[in-house]
Amino acid sequence: MFRSELGLGFLVISFCLSFCLTVESKCSKGCDLALGSYYVWNGSNLTFIANVTNGSINDIMSYNQIANADSVLSGTRINVPFSCECINGEFLGHVFQYSVISGDTYQKVANTYYANLTTETWLQKFNVYDPSRIPDTAQLNVTVNCSCGNSSVSKAYGLFITYPLRLGQSLQSIATETNLTADLIRSYNPNANFSSGSDLVYIPGKDKNGKYPSLNSRAELSVPPDEGLFLSMLLKLMNAKKTLEIGVFTGYSLLTTALALPHDGQIVAIDPNREAFEVGLPFIHKAGVEHKINFIESDAISVLNEMLSDEGKLKMEFDFVFVDADKPNYINYHEQAIKLVKVGGVIAYDNTLWYGSVVSNEEEVPERLRASQKPIIELNKYLASDPRIEIAQISIVAIDPNREAFEVGLPFIQKAGVEHKINFIESDAISVLNEMLSDEGKLKMEFDFVFVDADKPNYINYHEQAIKLVKVGGVIAYDNTLWYGSVVSNEEEVPERLRASQKPIIELNKYLASDPRIEIAQISIGDGVTLCRRVL
Repeated sequence: MFRSELGLGFLVISFCLSFCLTVESKCSKGCDLALGSYYVWNGSNLTFIANVTNGSINDIMSYNQIANADSVLSGTRINVPFSCECINGEFLGHVFQYSVISGDTYQKVANTYYANLTTETWLQKFNVYDPSRIPDTAQLNVTVNCSCGNSSVSKAYGLFITYPLRLGQSLQSIATETNLTADLIRSYNPNANFSSGSDLVYIPGKDKNGKYPSLNSRAELSVPPDEGLFLSMLLKLMNAKKTLEIGVFTGYSLLTTALALPHDGQIVAIDPNREAFEVGLPFIHKAGVEHKINFIESDAISVLNEMLSDEGKLKMEFDFVFVDADKPNYINYHEQAIKLVKVGGVIAYDNTLWYGSVVSNEEEVPERLRASQKPIIELNKYLASDPRIEIAQISIVAIDPNREAFEVGLPFIQKAGVEHKINFIESDAISVLNEMLSDEGKLKMEFDFVFVDADKPNYINYHEQAIKLVKVGGVIAYDNTLWYGSVVSNEEEVPERLRASQKPIIELNKYLASDPRIEIAQISIGDGVTLCRRVL
């Protein structure tokens, strides 16, 4: 959100970055530990189970009451530990690697080797091999769902077992087996059919000490690392010096902000929980930025009201305000923040898609998200109609060899009344950029922002041209820098249609990482966007 007044202009980079702030996936991060309930079938043993779950026998034994590795009985269950990640921003899961042997099928791998922790459908979705012709030397991606808990159900349980149901089981039999109440298990799995014999459910699990670890009820409020990098770059682009943070938690975003501000920068940080803030305080000390931070332990509303009182001296003082706090108060925070941020400053609201729930009917939204769904929807409508804030853009040079495709969208551009801002050039980009950089060219160091979404083999060439055309402090953004996740896959695992660009994208990422002229931030939205801020 950019606060504006008549006559105040903004650069195109501001337009793009403000939209990035509102993007959120269905998950943002996972947790270090989850468990999978593995049904020991006749013929399996701990050595085999450790092998297919990429773990160790000793680690598995530590989460189960097993004194002897050779004493595991078939027909029993053991809990297998693994990390639980946010996969592609879509769901919580873990991907095991399985080495195919002759005669393997997706059904055999899912139902037998992985004891129904995954399914044939998921194996086909995350692998490129024809089900009827899986190569004997193939490596399969075996994706297993997991859970990191739900604070709206209970804060007492922070470790969860992915539990495949079997025929003959019921909710009551599972409650008896786990010594948990049926109501508790149901509350974590409200839509599960416990007598189906084929569903997956999530059940609280015990750690190595035989205890139920508690859930850090605010862990999901941490800013993800990629968002932190983005905020850091934004603050540097703004030359921000004084910021306000509403909602701090352990201080990750606070540390990111403090590192981005100049030595004499100042941050007012407000949170009612100093205990959580002190978890991250040693890292703030170590970074040498504590002197920039004024932490206030209080509810934000009263502190902001005091700032805005006649005695308050902070009106219109802040360059940047970051809000990641209680969602029902977001509109109240907006009304206070708009009076505290300078004209031309920025207010950033976190979680404005609320895991995608803003476009869902209430009954489709998970229970833990419902309390904040409506306030977030109301905030978005409120901001869209607020005349005190705006996003503006200046002239854009757009290059593409296909004018026909551009003209498909031209009516919408004309309807929006922004056609006069666009100079469309129908040409290959290399020749146009070379002309800009020639002695006769007049566009050297002219651009605030460059966006590249073109032929991938030329990305490094575009980078070398764009770096000469963008101002110091400006940004170059490259689209598709994760290339559907293929950047971390072996070539033979990548679908044929993606292979031609896989290598150029990997080479670009390495090239950007080693370029001393820029600092980079990887934004995990869409198919990956890398922002490069020119520093030299």
